[in-house]
Amino acid sequence: FFAGIGHAGYPTSSARTVTDTYPMEKRTWAQSILISTSGIASIIGPLLIPIIIAQFGWRGAVFCIAFIFVLALILVIWKLPNTHKEKQKAAQKSDAPTIPFLKVLANPVVILLFIAMCSINIALYTVANWMPTYFVDERGVTLGISSIIVAIAGLGSLLGSFGTAFIVGHYFQHREKRVIFILAVIAAVSAILVYHTENIAGATFWLFLCYLCSVMIFSTMFTLPLKRLDESIVGTGVGIINTGATLGGVFAPIIVATLVGKFGTYDSVFTSIAVVSIITAIFVGLIPNVKKDSFGTQTK
Repeated sequence: FFAGIGHAGYPTSSARTVTDTYPMEKRTWAQSILISTSGIASIIGPLLIPIIIAQFGWRGAVFCIAFIFVLALILVIWKLPNTHKEKQKAAQKSDAPTIPFLKVLANPVVILLFIAMCSINIALYTVANWMPTYFVDERGVTLGISSIIVAIAGLGSLLGSFGTAFIVGHYFQHREKRVIFILAVIAAVSAILVYHTENIAGATFWLFLCYLCSVMIFSTMFTLPLKRLDESIVGTGVGIINTGATLGGVFAPIIVATLVGKFGTYDSVFTSIAVVSIITAIFVGLIPNVKKDSFGTQTK
């Protein structure tokens, strides 16, 4: 619960920091580097946790995770500079009115990204959390092999984050919607092929590609508020959008349990991953290219 509270504050504060620190053309790069930490964790976690559990039991694994939480808290308090402090002081002295929360909530960019983030996170949470169960229960592989498969998919997460930083940040500025559409199609096809490829190595490759494209979609979308929203509402806007992403994590296990319970196989689960990937692209595609209103949205 408290880890969730801490995680909920991270996207908002990091987006605010990126906006304060970097010019427009470098924000995709900076935000993608921050998101890449999830990819690193998704590689290390599946490989390291089974070893810790084997040596110290599940309680030992929980204490190790707790130690990392405490260490992170200490480092944030001790080392992280408050780059927003001076801007806060300047804002307090200015006469600029504060934009009400409900007005930020009604921003079309915020609404569309809220839905799109929920959709893509359904795919990401399903791939990250349910693939070990799928490979063990339906493919008959051992838990150790399943952990390696998930770690390989986690490598796709890491490469996806860095790929967004390099490819989108350098070559596709203001063409993010096209990139997301292409990635969504690849992710959807890859998800279907994971289930229908009999060879485990082939299924692992398609899972890797699905995770790679899904994370690139997620990373690219998370940079859009930094470009499309005025600096005064970036923090609030990202907080709302991240709530949609969190809801994706809530809906994912419900959807998987319902589909597997009804149909008895994971075929429908991979179909649902494909569907939510396309839904994500559709809602991102509805984001206006030009917006001139009181929010100060960017023109591209």
